[in-house]
Amino acid sequence: MDAYSRPKLALSGLDGYSPVLVTGDEVQRAKPGPEAFITAAERLGVRPDRCWAIEDSTNGVRSALAAGCHLFQVPDLVMPTAELIR
Repeated sequence: MDAYSRPKLALSGLDGYSPVLVTGDEVQRAKPGPEAFITAAERLGVRPDRCWAIEDSTNGVRSALAAGCHLFQVPDLVMPTAELIR
């Protein structure tokens, strides 16, 4: 996991909730490509459509949707665009 993600997860209280984490430094094509979410599903031994994704960025939302995950967008600095609200 990259040095940025671990402290951010700890500060938000979200560390420890998922048995697998995949960050951008572990994949060939980062977000908005779906590789990170597909890789996480593979590590869990399930299809992406059996996974939930929690994202705060537009590229993260696009990535999770492209992978076929069920998505929850948590607004952070950028609110969801009309294109991404379903």
